[in-house]
This record gives sequence, structure tokens and C-alpha cells, in this order.
Amino acid sequence: MGTVVGTNYFPFRPDVWSNDVNRFFYKKLACAPFFWDLSGEVAAGGKTIIVPSLTETFSAHSITTTTGAITDITLSDTVQRLDVDKWYGASRIISDYMAAQVANGYGSLPFYQEDLGYALAQQFDQDLIRLADAGGLTDGTSTATSTSSLTGTALEAAIRIMASYSVPRQDLQFFLHPTSYWAGPMKRQKFYDASQFGKMGPGSPIQSGVFDLLYGIPVMLTEMVQKDKAANQHTTALGGRASGYNNFLAHKQAFAYAVGNLNGPKTAGVRVKMIPQVGGDYATRITADIMYGVKRISGTRFVTMKCSTGG
Repeated sequence: MGTVVGTNYFPFRPDVWSNDVNRFFYKKLACAPFFWDLSGEVAAGGKTIIVPSLTETFSAHSITTTTGAITDITLSDTVQRLDVDKWYGASRIISDYMAAQVANGYGSLPFYQEDLGYALAQQFDQDLIRLADAGGLTDGTSTATSTSSLTGTALEAAIRIMASYSVPRQDLQFFLHPTSYWAGPMKRQKFYDASQFGKMGPGSPIQSGVFDLLYGIPVMLTEMVQKDKAANQHTTALGGRASGYNNFLAHKQAFAYAVGNLNGPKTAGVRVKMIPQVGGDYATRITADIMYGVKRISGTRFVTMKCSTGG
């Protein structure tokens, strides 16, 4: 890095910023903490992670008492390739004048650091959650279509489908768009009125903490849930775009991700650089970048529940 004249850039040291921006990045992640993190596999470098997808359904057979014979199951194992092939960055220009002001008021530093961390976290989460746009199980005719609201029937059907694939219930989470949530489940009395079920508490179908749980399953509300862009899935549109939202129920190993290593011998994460401007400008560019990959691991570990913008 080039030498910066003066002492006002002392609080902008790259090592200080790397730690703070990295902390803000992971703090701002909404969806990624739930899914399968394979970053450790590429912490020392590398581009591709081979993830084995073992046969998930096994059946028990009786053993012949006289011979000990047992029926074998032929494995049909495959592998998934998670490529660390995405590279995004965010940058801000800090003039010498601004640097002098910030240097005299350290309370301003977290604002700039958080800004960079949030920009990268938002892109990362968006790429991860878009994996649910296709390739999973559909809720069929028994649940909400993109021209209807998100109903209790839709939620129950998604849970039933996951159960039919022997997906552990305790490892599931709903990912719902806030519009779908508030105009759908929260408009239905049985989701907020305890008298509809006769009892409440740990054993009830719907627990009292409805902002966090539906049918005992955690709910993540995020506007990153994507619009349904399939024209044949809905009858109305807003501004020429699809009106449905791809809400979904997922197991934590439905998707996987890995954060690559741009820091040489250091651990994977966000890298920060200070680049003095050339051409006579009295300013420095602060850049933060991250390298990562996302992958849909199993199409039988998440169920999409489409519903309209109105609910």
C-alpha cells in the first residue's frame, strides 16, 4: 500500500478495518447462519468443494434366522460441486478532509465500517436465498398458489411434505416475505387466538411466540425472499413483474456455502484495502471484497410456497 501523508489516516489502518468490517459482515447476515457453512474447507485456499450426496432413503429388511442372509441396498450416490466463483466488493472514497474529521471522532468509524459490511452481507444473502427459486419440492394443489394468500393449509402441507421425506423437523425453518406473513398467517385468527386450539404452551400446535414460531418451527422474515418470475404461475402483475413470492420451508442442509480466502495465510472472510487516489486527488479509496460460492445441495429438503403480493 502506498504511503499516506500525515497522521489523520491512523484510524483507517487496513488491519483494524478488516476485523471490524468482517465482524459487521457476519453480524448482518440474515439467512446464511442457518445453512451449511463449508468455509473451513477452503480456508487455506481452493476453488471447488466436492460434497457427497449419499442415498437418503434406507429400508430395513428382515434377516433370515438360519443363514443370516440380508437384502442389500444398491447405493446411488452422487456428488455436488460447490464452486467458490463469486467475487463482490464495495468501496468508499474518503477525502483527506473527511479523514481528519473522522480521526477526531472515533464514533464515526463504525458507521463507515458497518456500511461496507452490510453491502457485502446483503449480496451474499441474496445469492444464497435465490437458490430456493427453483429445483425444490412444490406444495402442489393443496397449498397456496401465486394468486392466493399464504394459508395455514400451505404451511401444514409443506411440513407434511418434509415429513414424508423423513426430514428432521427440528432442523427446519420457514423463510417468508414480510408481506406474505402479515397479510397471510397473521390475518387468520387461529395463528394469534389461543382459544382456537384450547391450550397453549410447549405442546400446542402453534406456540404463543408467533413472531418467531409457526407450528413450533422458527420463522425468518426477510424481504430477500424472491418474487416468482414465472409468468404462468400467476394472473396478476405489478409493473410488468411477477406478483408472487417464493416463500419456502427448508432444512439446514438444503443449501451450502463457502467463503473463500482472499487474505493469503489468514482465515477466510472480508478483505479490506486502502488505495491512495492518483492524479493529485487528496483522497483514499477504502475497498472491501469477498469471494464465496453457494450451492443447492438437495432438492428434497425444501418446499416452495408461492403466494400473491397481497398475502
